[in-house]
Amino acid sequence: MQDAYNLGWKIALAVKGIVPRSVLKTYESERRPVAQELIEFDRQFSRLFSGRPAKDVMDEEGIDLDEFKRVFVKGNLFASGLSINYGRSNIVAKPVDPLLRGEGIKVVSPPGMEVSDDSFAKNQSLATGLPIGKLFHSYQVINQSCARPWYFQQRLKADGRFRVVLFAGNILDPAQKERVDAWAATLDAPGSFLRRATPEGAKIDSVIEVLTIHSSKRVDTELLRDFPDILHPFDPTIGWDYDKVYVDDESHHEGFGDAYRNYGVDPQRGAVIAVRPDQVVGWVGELEDFDNLQKYFEACLVLRTSATLPIRVNGSA
Repeated sequence: MQDAYNLGWKIALAVKGIVPRSVLKTYESERRPVAQELIEFDRQFSRLFSGRPAKDVMDEEGIDLDEFKRVFVKGNLFASGLSINYGRSNIVAKPVDPLLRGEGIKVVSPPGMEVSDDSFAKNQSLATGLPIGKLFHSYQVINQSCARPWYFQQRLKADGRFRVVLFAGNILDPAQKERVDAWAATLDAPGSFLRRATPEGAKIDSVIEVLTIHSSKRVDTELLRDFPDILHPFDPTIGWDYDKVYVDDESHHEGFGDAYRNYGVDPQRGAVIAVRPDQVVGWVGELEDFDNLQKYFEACLVLRTSATLPIRVNGSA
């Protein structure tokens, strides 16, 4: 099922012209090592099931129950997909892993996507709970506008869209708000990946959805006052989008998700995460690292040239 899921969204977006056909090559480089791991796991698991329990620590022919438990837990993670760790490609910004299994696999290395070990370690340290190449874990956050609690994975629907998750940090701190405003202004510029990825006449979140999680107290912040328009875009039919901004705060009835701590993100400065349509983390960086975020999407999406973009007047296209 995970093989079909991995290939399905890539074929769909390639057919629509949203991603280049080179993305299809990542199916083999990502899923073949998983298949090899599954074969090895089944071999190990069958041995554990067919053997007899060890009588004592000196019984070398018997099965150690602690080992059986470790393999069983690993099997649960494997079956759920939580153990996957995809290697470098044009949709995963990380160094080439010399331990990547799967002989004969050609790793896709597009121009501008070179990632050194040092820069990877630096970027990954910004969100230690969101390893690049692994699934985006889910912790509870609160909707800024209505205070409804959500497990964040519920907002990452498998609808074929990429996501950019902005951890906005302490938005009430003037210096941090200035950083967020600057990032949002660059995101909203005509030449940004967001504008260039959006088909003419389509909604701004039709290809890439931007979601925000901040760390200030919800009761002290207000959506329309404290957050740039691009983070809650306006639709002429339904008005402002109130489902784009969330807060790491305590729910009235569901407790505290402590998302920033669990994601390993600094609650003051935040971070930016690019997420693939299959909820795999593709890129991590600082708010000031917009150029590399732009390069990431230039490598994995088919973007319109600046010459084809509509001229924006007074904040509208």
